[in-house]
Amino acid sequence: MISAVVFCGLEKNSPHSGVIRLDRVLQIVCDCLEVDFEETKLLYKSRKKENVFARHLYAHFSRKYTRESLENIAEYIKKNHTTIIHSDRAISDWISTDKIVKSVCIKIDKKIKKELSKIESNIDDEIINNIIKKYENGEAKNKFSRK
Repeated sequence: MISAVVFCGLEKNSPHSGVIRLDRVLQIVCDCLEVDFEETKLLYKSRKKENVFARHLYAHFSRKYTRESLENIAEYIKKNHTTIIHSDRAISDWISTDKIVKSVCIKIDKKIKKELSKIESNIDDEIINNIIKKYENGEAKNKFSRK
């Protein structure tokens, strides 16, 4: 199946690419955990349990829901790519053994999916509007018409 993003020609890294941004993933994680966004992002050397856990969750969900490389995910919180790999694995392990972590992850997952559905809805509207404009301007040609 062709992605709607590819189909309508939107750029991969455009604000309307249908993919949630790293800052939004961290914001959702921080909101769900009720920790300070700026403190979690900027105090990257902090070993406070809530900040470390938030960064682990950020890594896990960034890998799951963004198209960013490990390096970009890590750079956003001033870590290196191996930290992101470790965090992702740690959360995956904890989900299978800890009911509280699992429930937090389900809550975050639902919020991110809700955010993505908003983005996709906006993209669908944009695709439809682009197609209508092309037909109104005579730019679009029917592939199946006889020449």
